[in-house]
Amino acid sequence: MLQTRSQLPLSERTQMSMKFSFNKFHLWHKLGLSVMAAGKGTGAVSVFKECARMRPKDPSLPLLATKVYVGQLHWEAEALSQSVVSMREEAGEFLPRAYLALGLCCSLQASDATLKAEQDELNKKALQALNKAHSLDPQDAEIAMYLALQLALVCQVSASMEHLQAVLPLHGDDLHSLHLLTLLLSAQKHYCHALDTLGLALCQHPDNFNLLFPKVKLEEALFGPAADYFSVSSSLIFSFAASRMEAVLSEVSDTSSSRRQGLTYIWTTLECIWLQAGELFMADGRYKGSQFCIAEASLLFPSSHSVLLQRGQQDKAKDLYDKALGIHPTGEHIVLGMVRDTEKRVHLGEKVLCDAVQVYSTSHEAWSGLGKALQSQGSSQAPKCFLTALELEVSCPIRPFTIIPREL
Repeated sequence: MLQTRSQLPLSERTQMSMKFSFNKFHLWHKLGLSVMAAGKGTGAVSVFKECARMRPKDPSLPLLATKVYVGQLHWEAEALSQSVVSMREEAGEFLPRAYLALGLCCSLQASDATLKAEQDELNKKALQALNKAHSLDPQDAEIAMYLALQLALVCQVSASMEHLQAVLPLHGDDLHSLHLLTLLLSAQKHYCHALDTLGLALCQHPDNFNLLFPKVKLEEALFGPAADYFSVSSSLIFSFAASRMEAVLSEVSDTSSSRRQGLTYIWTTLECIWLQAGELFMADGRYKGSQFCIAEASLLFPSSHSVLLQRGQQDKAKDLYDKALGIHPTGEHIVLGMVRDTEKRVHLGEKVLCDAVQVYSTSHEAWSGLGKALQSQGSSQAPKCFLTALELEVSCPIRPFTIIPREL
């Protein structure tokens, strides 16, 4: 694939050539790929649907559209992948990929669901689809990795580790596999091994920011938040944010305003970098650094639920939590942020905690917070909540398994 700044003109050139050969499939297909590579997902899906109209029995076309939709419109992606599954043997080599896409769609819908029964049903469907994909193509390392991830998401850590160990010999340098292995080791409280694995992943993927934040959290778990390792690593993340900003500004300055739509993912990545750096500064008691990072993230997306959440944590302001939930009602990190604050200010209400354990039934923080609220009221149910929290914490990773992208 060409780099982004080259892909945008490519899609425009293809559109120009189609004026003379409007009914040529290969030009529609080329246009769809170039538009997708340029980050224009909606336009790419429209083009692939036109391609599918021209070749209705081609299973690759719905899967290309699914690739665009899988992380955004889960129900659309599910319908598209289901259309390929319905082809059965006629889908040929694309059938395992169709089941993979279906499994990822159900998994993402489960993460967004607000009712436990709905979560359980969708997670069950996700496991069934991923197991089917794995049985159809046991040598596909990506399918095996996502099956291991889904098992981890439903708290089957040992089973997840078994599947992942079968993947690593096939694809030992895969970023997501190494990331998942790190989180599984941390869930088993093997922090030293997890840090070693993360070091290997960083050697192979030195520019990947998503690996830096778990590294800091592991060092915090091993050496404490006041240790030099933690302070140095948090400063490194801050430096990474600054250097990434310079690179992006340079790239954007070379791109005309009409072509910047495909760079949205860069801005969202920068927001994540600033906010995670701010979280580290906050944990280290360096509030000026935290305020600076939040301010930088706010310049990128002033109304972002993530920005409002961190401002709420910084200022202990309930109205900011409410605004964040208004924008993203199913945001686990928002609800758990309120849980942590509620533990310090019991008057915020037991309802927040009851709602949290209903939606995030595998969160030890939610159960612990509810236990403390009930204990303050002298309730006999408090010990049961604490026991549930303890059982869940035993298999809790250093960072949520959901930070690993589920994408095609």
